[in-house]
Amino acid sequence: MEQPNATSSNYDHFMIYIPSNTFDSQCDESDNGHEADFETKFSLNEFDNDFVDTWSFINFPIIADTDVTSDEFIGEMRHFSNEQKSFVCECHEIISPNRPEQAQQQLLSEIIQFVHQANLNKTTTSSLLSLLRSIRNSKVNEIPKTADNLWRLLNIKFNYQIFYYCSSCFLNLENYQETCGQCKLKHKSNSELYVFSLSDEIKRVVLSNMDVIRWYSSPSHQIAADIVNWKFYRKGSTNQPRLSLLLSTDGKPIIKSKKTQTSVWPILSFLAEIPPPLREHINNILLLGLWHSPTTPPSSLLLNKIVDNIKLLIATGINIAQNDQLIQFSVTVQLFNGDLPARAKVNNMVNHNGYYACSRCLLEGKRCAKPCGRHTLYTWKDFVDNPPKQRTAKHIENCAKQISSSIPKVFGVTGFSSISALMSIPEQSVFDYFHLILEIHFRYLLQHWYNIIKQDSVTLSRIDQYLSEIRYPHSFNRQPRSFDNHNKWKASELRCLMIYTMLPVLVKLRLNAPYCFPGVYISHFLFLFTYVRVLRHFDHRDEIRDMPQFIHVYLRHFADLYECCKELFSVHALIHLWQQVEEHGGLAYHSLYASESCLQVFEKLAHGSVVLGEQMAFWWCIYRQIRSREVHYCSKLLTDEYFIHDNFFDYDGLKNYNQEFILMFNKIFGQFPNSSLKYHARYQRGLITYHSLMYTRRFNSNSYSVCVKNDNDPMKLLFSYGEIVFFFYFNDEPFFFFKRYMRSQKRFSSLVNPIEQIPNWNFYVDKYHLPSYFLHTKSMANNSTNSMTPGRMRKVSRLTTNTQPVALAYDDYESDDGGFDENYPVMRDVSLYPHQPRHVSNQSMQAMRKDVNYYTPQLKRKRQEESSLQSFADTFKEQIDTIRLMLKDINQKVDVVHQKEEVLEKKIDVLDKNMSGVISKVNKNPTPCEPPASLEVMANLKLEPISTKYLTADIWFFGQTSDIYQHI
Repeated sequence: MEQPNATSSNYDHFMIYIPSNTFDSQCDESDNGHEADFETKFSLNEFDNDFVDTWSFINFPIIADTDVTSDEFIGEMRHFSNEQKSFVCECHEIISPNRPEQAQQQLLSEIIQFVHQANLNKTTTSSLLSLLRSIRNSKVNEIPKTADNLWRLLNIKFNYQIFYYCSSCFLNLENYQETCGQCKLKHKSNSELYVFSLSDEIKRVVLSNMDVIRWYSSPSHQIAADIVNWKFYRKGSTNQPRLSLLLSTDGKPIIKSKKTQTSVWPILSFLAEIPPPLREHINNILLLGLWHSPTTPPSSLLLNKIVDNIKLLIATGINIAQNDQLIQFSVTVQLFNGDLPARAKVNNMVNHNGYYACSRCLLEGKRCAKPCGRHTLYTWKDFVDNPPKQRTAKHIENCAKQISSSIPKVFGVTGFSSISALMSIPEQSVFDYFHLILEIHFRYLLQHWYNIIKQDSVTLSRIDQYLSEIRYPHSFNRQPRSFDNHNKWKASELRCLMIYTMLPVLVKLRLNAPYCFPGVYISHFLFLFTYVRVLRHFDHRDEIRDMPQFIHVYLRHFADLYECCKELFSVHALIHLWQQVEEHGGLAYHSLYASESCLQVFEKLAHGSVVLGEQMAFWWCIYRQIRSREVHYCSKLLTDEYFIHDNFFDYDGLKNYNQEFILMFNKIFGQFPNSSLKYHARYQRGLITYHSLMYTRRFNSNSYSVCVKNDNDPMKLLFSYGEIVFFFYFNDEPFFFFKRYMRSQKRFSSLVNPIEQIPNWNFYVDKYHLPSYFLHTKSMANNSTNSMTPGRMRKVSRLTTNTQPVALAYDDYESDDGGFDENYPVMRDVSLYPHQPRHVSNQSMQAMRKDVNYYTPQLKRKRQEESSLQSFADTFKEQIDTIRLMLKDINQKVDVVHQKEEVLEKKIDVLDKNMSGVISKVNKNPTPCEPPASLEVMANLKLEPISTKYLTADIWFFGQTSDIYQHI
């Protein structure tokens, strides 16, 4: 499991690679067999644009990294600010609407949108339609007279049943305004339950996704960490096409006034056969039922009717007709997911603060010691000293049979659960990592760390500075803000911090200010990070078997580092996540990010304060049916790759790289670039968009730093890291000009000491954090690397530039609020122009330099160009002579720079000695936060603050777009 070490090398970096058809669009640390894994990996580094050392033309695959699991990319896809807009702008060719009589359908859709936004009732809607009909110049053949005619014309079916209940005794009522005969309460509004036709919802979604369902049924297209490759899904595998339901529910307040407070509880479902991230797009969500009430619903009242509908379809299957072909699908239930209160309600078990709250084991829990005595603790010590038995479905059923009026609960079971008729509660009732880890546990860790350093304004400003320096991919619409406001961070910000940036930020903080934060917390958090990151998305099944030891170490030391009263059920539940992953796949593929985002949609569907549930159900039917008929998803959306044609190419910036590009182009292809070259700033592969340095609208985002697969690397490092300068076609093949980062022998794991030694801990840490970007500055001073001139050697120059950590790029996928989730860099809302960008030939590049200057990025100097170099000669001999003159002059300048550098190095060494003496005196003072004496503290690393001033940019190469491995 050892990762190839990244070292500097002296071999010839000017490489050309055979075009490869391998297309590893993998997710999160991708590997063979994960072509469709959309979890884009974003490894952090500490470099700014200038900190690179190799330049090449690449003709091998860019591999789409991916921490873009379903939970992220989907976030970006599941919302959109305008319900009538397509969720993809740049992939409009792939989502193909089917709109007969397009002009009329478009007008009717706009009318519907206005009716909803203006909150018109039936009477005012009819008045609006009458006004429109009176317009003589209307180009539409027929405008309906009434609202009912409008729905009929658009073939909208309101396929749900309505039930009303008393909000106190839950007696069934005839209508919403009726007063309960038993309670006779008038101050509390009644409850509404809407049960939708499951067969109609399934048909609506399947007909829009038939092509991608067929495509994803092939094992070669499936994501290894996805649900479809794991125990419970494969247990029910047959030759017949199947549809597996992923059920979930959660509550959300709609009216927050104390007197009239109400909440909504939708019962949602997703189809496991639709590939992520399309699976969780809002068009593909099935609404099975909806409860709106001032009170939370009883489990039986909420689920009984829905369970009966599901049982009927499980028994009979469902027939779906498409293109005169009838396909019969079997229907199964894969799992149920919810936050801790929702799981307790649906499972009919005690809440998370009671005894025997765990649905996976029989750990009893105990009350914390006085004077507190308010918490039910599930301690690691109790779990180890008296290992609890595992729950089974039969055990839960036997407990439910023993319940009576005198025995309200047995081993935490409070009654029969409705969903037990569909699935096994211990194994198929799963935890949601979004709520369990991010919203509960990680928030507590952040608060505890904040309490340690909140009095140190310098440390807080350092953390804010580190967070602000990170440049994220363009799809990360939400980024962690000021650490002072961590308690207000959204879930997508917590995910970004936990999965990508928290560990590097803490390590960098300790390196630059060793005494501002106890290193033992980093050494401890290291195990939780690895546990969550691997279980969320992984490449190999063997990785799951390593995870129990990580969580055991974390829980073993948790009570010593944090408050003993915080060993709650939410901490204990972490130990069962690896078992859940073995049964249902990666945590990201059955999280509640999409469900939580959908709650925001329901809130926007209703107006006012009366019968809000009916408004939600009514407008859900209208929007989802219209949208599902307009949009059909096809497999090309996930597989197509192409350059994006637009006018956002920086031709002025191209001049800065003109010299290197011409030299490399001649070396690789044996000729100079001509007018046939077509330059592009962006590249689309499936749902992932890659930028380049020449993209003028990238602003502060970083979607151009990538990991490139390099099978021809003589050092057998396999991957190269760097920046895409631009894309181009040559001989009808796609290439990109690549600026490669320098490699280091240092690993990220060398910067931390685990709180306890376990096998393979450093492998996982290095896997998720690039080893080459935290460098010991002195150790790099004497290293040498290839200069931009073949055969010429020179020392690494001291580049002075602010450190700019390059951030993650994965996820090109979701938008949490308004168009796709937060952390997926998918399709962006960029205008596309029909014409090609202008092409630059070799002669036109020379003509651009009116001042007869050329620019050498490695030396950061401009010089006057000799008259003999003003243009390339017609003959090949004259061209070679020109290149020789240029190289000779460059080498002379390099020698002068090195002489000056040696003098500067001596002065810096003297300054380092003086500073070390001052630091040793300062460090004699006591530290503000002493860690527990019994635990091993993070070692005092003999590393200077992170710096990149010893990195150089001197070698370039070409590559083919199919070898881009991932963003970094």
